[in-house]
Amino acid sequence: MLGLAPDKRGRLPESDVARLQEFGPETRRIYGGGEDGDGPDETWPSTAPLEIAAKEPMTFDRAVTMERLGAGQRIACYTA
Repeated sequence: MLGLAPDKRGRLPESDVARLQEFGPETRRIYGGGEDGDGPDETWPSTAPLEIAAKEPMTFDRAVTMERLGAGQRIACYTA
């Protein structure tokens, strides 16, 4: 949810458009994907579990989980 709204002319304010033009490339830089918005390629494992075991505390600023829905829903559970 970006919270954007058109003005009385039905257009986005120029300041919002400028920020969106910065937002797209930055999002692709962080999460991957080409200029066309595609995500990482099909070499991602689709059924392999992911486990991170740190010997010391870790700090990170984001965690992203997703599933490819082309083959149907596959995530069975999450555990913490």
